[in-house]
Amino acid sequence: MEVSYDDEADVLYITLRECGNSENVHQDNGVIVSKDRETGEIIGYTVMYFSEKEGVNLPAAQDIDASIPA
Repeated sequence: MEVSYDDEADVLYITLRECGNSENVHQDNGVIVSKDRETGEIIGYTVMYFSEKEGVNLPAAQDIDASIPA
């Protein structure tokens, strides 16, 4: 796992594992969820405007309302 923060862009990146074939799912709360296209497993999160948030709830795989095309 790798966590990094870009203070100029105010973005927090959380990478759970590397994947060469991923799909991004944008959530209404400014969180982008990266999923493995083949397994649907969450491989990372991008949190936009991180410093403006008082708390961030990261969605679990079953809570993401999006299908990944084959």
